[in-house]
Amino acid sequence: MYGNPGAVAGLFLYQSDSCESDIEILTRDPSSRIRYSNQPSVDGAGNVIAASSQDVALPGGMVWTGWNEHRVDWVAGRSAWFVNGVKVAEMEYGVPRWPSGLVVNLWGDGGVWSGGMGVGGEAGLEIQWVEMVFNTSGPVGGTTERRWWRDGGGWRKERRGEGGCRVPCTVDGVRRVGWPEYVSGGVVNEDRARGVVPLALLGTLAVVAVGDVELAVAVLGFALAALFVGGV
Repeated sequence: MYGNPGAVAGLFLYQSDSCESDIEILTRDPSSRIRYSNQPSVDGAGNVIAASSQDVALPGGMVWTGWNEHRVDWVAGRSAWFVNGVKVAEMEYGVPRWPSGLVVNLWGDGGVWSGGMGVGGEAGLEIQWVEMVFNTSGPVGGTTERRWWRDGGGWRKERRGEGGCRVPCTVDGVRRVGWPEYVSGGVVNEDRARGVVPLALLGTLAVVAVGDVELAVAVLGFALAALFVGGV
């Protein structure tokens, strides 16, 4: 991520304005700070909900102007965010409860949130890869809550008694970043991974100031491919 003040990079899970988990980088912020939130962030009267957001100073000298691995773990009742494997934020407020999509954008409107960008200024977001993992290993903490999953033309809730995943996988500490590995008895096997969809997302999002306040957004050289690892 790079650029002049006045742009916002968003990486977030989204289903609706009340079912959303955000990673936001504002170029007007210090390069050591990233904002994390679960929506909604304001109540019906327009008041800010303090528990919804965290403005985090990255540890260990990390800055968003360098290459980093950003991660959000979404499990029942808790959202947690990581940068380069280090947990930097966690919250139990507003944790999404419905199937959501992944959105990546870069924008600015000259308003209070993004700030204004001077004429001729620019900002860019470069993405090397994206990995999405659906956890089917069982309910978190031994709860009896049933999971939602995709079935043909729509979403359906798992029936009680249906089994979880019999082929556990890991995405941490793998030999090839972005590729899951099958785990059995403490041994990983890259060739037998399943239940994980890594996405290769290569390209650049660019924002350029045009005129006094208007911003034009260009998507440059995007290539998006879904890679399914062979099952067992």
